[in-house]
Amino acid sequence: MKIVNPKLYCYHYGSKSLMRIIFFALISLFIVLPVAAQKRNIVGTVNDASGDPMIGVSVVLKGTSVGTITDFNGNYSIETSSNKDVLIFSYVGYETKTLQVGSGNVMNVTLREDTKILEELVVVGYGTQKKSDLTGSVVSVKAEDMNAIPTSSVAEMLRGQAAGVVVTQNSARPGGTSDILIRGKRSLTGGNSPLFIVDGVPVSNIDDFNSQDILSVEVLKDASSQSIYGARASNGVVLVTTKRGAENKTVVDFSAYVGTQNLKRNFDFYTGDEWVQLKREANRSFPEGVYLDDASLFGNMYQNLVDKKYTNWEELMIKPAIQQKYDLSVRSGNATTRISASLGYYDQQGMIQPASFQRANFRFNADHKLSKSVTIGLNSNYTQSNQTVEDESFSRFITQSPLLSPYDEQGDLLNILADSKWNPVWNNQNMLNERQVNRLLLNATLDWEIIKGLKYRLNASMNTRQSEQGTYLNKLHEKGSTSNGVASIDVDQYSDYLLENILTYDYKINGQNKLDLTLVQSANSQKSTGMSMTGYGFATDDLGYNNIGAAAKTDPVSRSITPRNLLSYMGRIRYNMMDRYLFSASARVDGSSVFGVRNKWGFFPAGSFAWRASEEEFLKNEAWLSNLKLRLSYGDVGNQAVNPYQSQGLVNSFYMQFGSGEPFVGYLPGTQLPNPDLKWETTSSFNGGIDFGLLRDRISGTIEYYHSTTRDLLMQRSINQITGYSSQLVNIGSVLNQGVEVSLNLVPVKKKDLTWMLNVNFAANQNKILALNGEVDDEGKPVNDIANGWFIGYNADAYYDYQFDGIWQLDDVIPDYGPNYKPQPGDIKVKDTDGDGLITPDDRVVMNRAPRWTGSIGSVVTWKGIDFSFDFYTVQGALRSNPYLYDANSGGDLHGKLNGIKVDYWTIENPSTTNPRPRDATISYFSSLSYQDASYIRLRNISLGYSFPEKMIEPLGINKVKVYVTATNLWTMTDYLSYSPEVSAGSYPEPKTIVAGLNVTF
Repeated sequence: MKIVNPKLYCYHYGSKSLMRIIFFALISLFIVLPVAAQKRNIVGTVNDASGDPMIGVSVVLKGTSVGTITDFNGNYSIETSSNKDVLIFSYVGYETKTLQVGSGNVMNVTLREDTKILEELVVVGYGTQKKSDLTGSVVSVKAEDMNAIPTSSVAEMLRGQAAGVVVTQNSARPGGTSDILIRGKRSLTGGNSPLFIVDGVPVSNIDDFNSQDILSVEVLKDASSQSIYGARASNGVVLVTTKRGAENKTVVDFSAYVGTQNLKRNFDFYTGDEWVQLKREANRSFPEGVYLDDASLFGNMYQNLVDKKYTNWEELMIKPAIQQKYDLSVRSGNATTRISASLGYYDQQGMIQPASFQRANFRFNADHKLSKSVTIGLNSNYTQSNQTVEDESFSRFITQSPLLSPYDEQGDLLNILADSKWNPVWNNQNMLNERQVNRLLLNATLDWEIIKGLKYRLNASMNTRQSEQGTYLNKLHEKGSTSNGVASIDVDQYSDYLLENILTYDYKINGQNKLDLTLVQSANSQKSTGMSMTGYGFATDDLGYNNIGAAAKTDPVSRSITPRNLLSYMGRIRYNMMDRYLFSASARVDGSSVFGVRNKWGFFPAGSFAWRASEEEFLKNEAWLSNLKLRLSYGDVGNQAVNPYQSQGLVNSFYMQFGSGEPFVGYLPGTQLPNPDLKWETTSSFNGGIDFGLLRDRISGTIEYYHSTTRDLLMQRSINQITGYSSQLVNIGSVLNQGVEVSLNLVPVKKKDLTWMLNVNFAANQNKILALNGEVDDEGKPVNDIANGWFIGYNADAYYDYQFDGIWQLDDVIPDYGPNYKPQPGDIKVKDTDGDGLITPDDRVVMNRAPRWTGSIGSVVTWKGIDFSFDFYTVQGALRSNPYLYDANSGGDLHGKLNGIKVDYWTIENPSTTNPRPRDATISYFSSLSYQDASYIRLRNISLGYSFPEKMIEPLGINKVKVYVTATNLWTMTDYLSYSPEVSAGSYPEPKTIVAGLNVTF
């Protein structure tokens, strides 16, 4: 037998076996490890600081979509794959906690309340304050909420964002503006616009600023918040804070959107056939019911009637239009220097050519530390906008007869239509109306921390706004044809210089008591200048209004200069006791150049108190209560809306010429008697509020009540003309505003990947005139100002007219109302309100125009990278007079001369009860039909967006990419017949807009 070396045998056998074993082990390891990892569960309980279990806490495995939420006992279970895995625990109102799994299988977690929500800093004027320490009524609006609305108007973006802030559109034309009214109308003649402050600088118009540059907007609504601005704060204050540089990082943002605007309306015009029948009815005899011959009735339009050749003038003039916006910003900095720069461009083409609006913005902000205690800052903003307007009123297009053809048989545009009137399309193509605005704002600050807690700030600014509007009606235009062209130029320049010295002192008395003091000395100088001229007769149309110097004839050049100076002193002290009892008191003294020599100075004090009840020991540990604060405030603020020189005696200039001599200028005293006692309108206001947060702020909000009285109203009082004057501007009369505001924030769903948030705002305001000019009648009762529509005991915005009561029918027994009113079937019936059996001016009634309440509901749903939001806005109880239901120039008179809003009018065959019988004569009491309920509910905004996952975009060096589609004004429910419930049908139509956008952050 052959014997084999056992050592060699063992080695040979053993080496192969060992390799097989190692290979098998490695394969098994790769297979078994993942299986084992998938089966490894991490379990635990999540409690709050008091040890109570938390329900619905989100537990997510970082970098994945794996996650869960805690149950009713605060327990959770989640699968992990590595000891290095990281779990993220998050809950609304609590600090997010991030923990590594490690080797254990049990992880119990305690989450603490996120004090940052309450510690959030809010701009309050001359500084900031923790949200938890606010004692007044201040609403903060986030920039991302505002920018959801694609518009050039920052004011319009605030609509529905804050309870008690009512935004009303002036014009939907490209570049159009909106009015902001805070807590009702206070002044009858002095203006009701709030004071706008941008980065500490007062400005006259916030629509000149780019919304993408805005960080936040704060609205000061009560006297204690507003009084620090004294004589200019009666109508509320809107504080705008812009974005600044970031320390130790660079952030680049790019955003863009482009979309289309389309027409929407809730009424119908008469079609060609319907308008023909209206004209027939308007010229039909009554009661015989005989029609006139069509050939003689329609004259030059008769052939178009025979050929059924109708023109849709609205369709001819209004086309879909493009709207687009682009913004680029860079924010960077280090420990000593921070900068922020941005460029923006906005372009909105009009649905009616040549209407359009373009705006370019450049902003540069910088902060630099000169030393440990001294910092300097610079804010600069330059804006240039260009607006082009269509010819005259939009109503010229929509009221044209559908039987009129704008073109001749060869397809050429006609200048004169078949009714011998000028073609509005022709006029629109032979005119130019442009307006350019340049705004420059420079603001420099110096901050010096003198000692710990004591700081000084120098705030200096220059704010200029130049506006030039030029119009040219060429020789082919209706009005330019008689003068060989008409040109006009209006140039306005506004300058505002501000210098403020601000001293603040923060002192911590002990661990539970602290106070801060603010002292301000301010000098503000404003000047407005204007110049206008008009010229006639030009050799060429090519140069337009720029050739006004070559006019054959010019009107006298007008020039105006209106300076205004304001010197102010302000002091404010705030005291915090144990973070529970908060006190604030302020006073401002203003001296203004525009008031009488005996009333140059005004004093405006205010005080407020807040109790943070949720910080009391008996409530502090209640898990269901996150925040409960009660606020009270009272104070005075002023309104200096008086034009310069109005307290003084003025003279009027008159051009005179004797014979063939040269004309010269003479002067005579004006009709207004000087008033050396003229002073501010003053508003005294009380505010009570409750701030609350429940269920870890899943439910939070504010409820407020306010009561304000404005006295010393600026009004014209009639005087005996034997004095040589007819009126005098005086301080007399008062107005009351009171109301309730509710803001509610809800988080109905907060899960791993799904969040649903709701925001609700409600505001009701009651406005009432308490006193007017002091005049009384023979019985000693106060006299109303009927000419201006002001009535004691009623809203400052009111109508005074007869009350519509239906249409007289054929079988009605019509009473004898006297010689002034002898109605027939088909005529308007009005109420005999005083019951004297006659229809007289005493039967007119006062009707409130202002809305009773406004509200909004906003919803945001986010799921993973998808976000969906919508916003409903409503105005209820508003009343508007619609001229398109009665006015002759608006086609509402049923004369059959113009087209207009289609109504169900009365005929012998159709005895309508809503509208009278058409006729070619004046219809009595027609205006009583015009008052419509202008309440509306609008789906103001709906948006769908998607943010790309970080793991997809991080390799590209991008931090965030979001794409979205937004639609605005898609749906409106209202009884008011117009293109918009806020303006008449003859105004530029408000479009519905759909845009697609992109936001990228590097």
